[in-house]
Amino acid sequence: MPCSKKGGWVPVFRNEKYSQLATWRNDYPLTLTSKSFVFLTTKKAPIGYAGVAKQLRIIAVKAGVTKHITPHIFRHTRAAHLIQQGYG
Repeated sequence: MPCSKKGGWVPVFRNEKYSQLATWRNDYPLTLTSKSFVFLTTKKAPIGYAGVAKQLRIIAVKAGVTKHITPHIFRHTRAAHLIQQGYG
């Protein structure tokens, strides 16, 4: 829980917009730690690059995207957005 300006603790998951995050947290199949992975396979192992790439291809086909998309493109997109915002 984050600390408020007055020094008290504020619950993060009380707000409705965080309900999906709270659901994920409650449904997480393993013990949550600061080193827990966000995305897991059905075998409760961290999802790897190939798994992410496969899901992106499936989503792209369903969305009608014909351009070749890889997980790495998101790294470049995020970097470009940060540069546009004046970081770096």
